[in-house]
Amino acid sequence: MDESIQPQIVDLQESLANLEASLSPILTAGPLSTATSTLPLLDKAKLYVLATYALESILFSYLRLNGVDAKEHDVFKELARVKEYFSKISGAEGRGKGAAQPRLDKGAASRFVKAGLAGNGKLEDMEGKGKHTRFEAAGKRFREAEDTVPVVRAEDVDDEEEDEGEVVEGKEAEGEEKKRKRKTPEEREKAARKKARKEARTAREGKRWQHLMEEK
Repeated sequence: MDESIQPQIVDLQESLANLEASLSPILTAGPLSTATSTLPLLDKAKLYVLATYALESILFSYLRLNGVDAKEHDVFKELARVKEYFSKISGAEGRGKGAAQPRLDKGAASRFVKAGLAGNGKLEDMEGKGKHTRFEAAGKRFREAEDTVPVVRAEDVDDEEEDEGEVVEGKEAEGEEKKRKRKTPEEREKAARKKARKEARTAREGKRWQHLMEEK
């Protein structure tokens, strides 16, 4: 044997030993489909392509060791085809990293939530709307409130309190009358503004409900 090729033979033996150690997990795990059954799709593709490339490379080396022109053999074409799959996998990874994350349509989500809570009695009580059994009745009442929002003055509030005081009987009537008389003009004005804000808020809620029902 030519002594000049002895180092190359040693390198070949070491390479084969390293290759056997690298392929041992796959060779001893049974069918390749079993080893890849729990892997994600992209990792499964990588393992299949790498295993195929390793097998084709071994055949290519075997042909060259036996003096065959491996570049003219079909195995060389298969190696080129497997390399194309490496590029495809790399492209799939790049698209996955650069893909835009799904965004929540907050407007649509808000409409769905409001529609789902429309029949909730406690929620309606908190919003000052009372209990409703049908959306149509609620929409009609709110539309009427929107069209007839009154401008409340301090004098109107004062008159309304006087009318309520006449209905109360006995000591309750006297107590309410004294309490009303003790109110200062500033307090009556504050009560009027509070009532006006409440009615304006009711009108806005009515408009929102009307818009929600029209979308349905």
